[in-house]
Amino acid sequence: MSHPDPMHGAMTVAKLAAKLPLLYRRLLGDGDLAPIQADMEEMYRDWVQDLDAAVKRCSSFYDERFASQEDRLATLEQDAEFWRIGRNFRWEAAREAMDERRAMLANAFAGLADPRLTVEEKARVERVLRQLDPIDARSLWGLVRAAGRHDIHGRRYESESELLHELWRSLANADALVAAGCVRVGIKGGVGAGDSVREAAVVTKIGLDVIRVLEPHLVQVGAPFLVPGRHPEPDAEAEARAQQTIDRSGRLREFIRWVNGNMGVHRQYDMPPRQPPFRTENTPKILLSGIDRALLPESRDLLTHLVGAEDAPVVATVTEHPTEPVFDVVLKGDHAVLRVVADAVGARWTA
Repeated sequence: MSHPDPMHGAMTVAKLAAKLPLLYRRLLGDGDLAPIQADMEEMYRDWVQDLDAAVKRCSSFYDERFASQEDRLATLEQDAEFWRIGRNFRWEAAREAMDERRAMLANAFAGLADPRLTVEEKARVERVLRQLDPIDARSLWGLVRAAGRHDIHGRRYESESELLHELWRSLANADALVAAGCVRVGIKGGVGAGDSVREAAVVTKIGLDVIRVLEPHLVQVGAPFLVPGRHPEPDAEAEARAQQTIDRSGRLREFIRWVNGNMGVHRQYDMPPRQPPFRTENTPKILLSGIDRALLPESRDLLTHLVGAEDAPVVATVTEHPTEPVFDVVLKGDHAVLRVVADAVGARWTA
């Protein structure tokens, strides 16, 4: 049995040590800044192209969900703080080496146009994104979209927060999400006799804001894992038919924009249960609650073709609250259509 020659290893290290300075000198040049400047300019031009594509994608995404595009853009144009945040994104992209992360920053900059966020919230998102990689954003997207109490293998948890903790714990980048403040973990229970202590996790407010800014991009790239409650996804043909149905229904599209224009509305999507018992009361539906009663006349006008119409893609029921100046709207109909509408209005999925 031959033994490795220790001198051979020493010679290999010596050769590497001799080549390393030459390699770095070739990389850095002889003090001439022109190649570095040219390289940075080319990277910036590439990033601007990524940004242009991201802005077009965001514009289409927001146009489907929000009204008053011109008013929103006029507000952004006059907002000096908004453009300073954008300048920070440009600086971050200029010093970023990884192409995928540079693309994420372009999509985040484009997503700052989201009308649901204040300029202070947008500034905080920009600071948090300095700590996140693309895989972190995609993982956060998967956590936000998780719904119900069953994992993809059918195991049942006592609450969604416990399911979320198990999902978070399985991630290789779990600590990064907590360190950035996007996920909060803790314990629940243990108050009374026989009440066991259970680990739980929630996506924080800043985590949700990060998702809002990157949502048009994340809808396309998806989560890096199968998402409980959304697996299995409907087949592509069913999803496409549902989107076409919504596109043909002008009233429904207007209603989606109307809902998104009223920030105080609570939105919840009760999805079909994956496990028995299957009862009539847990039929898939979207619940929009806490809507100001003063808005009832205009909402009735929008719902004219949805209330009781046999050919409507969804059927709406309007209920006024007996003691408070608010009303609720319940939408029922085809499951695939409801899924698309629920995501369009930002409804929380629940079982």
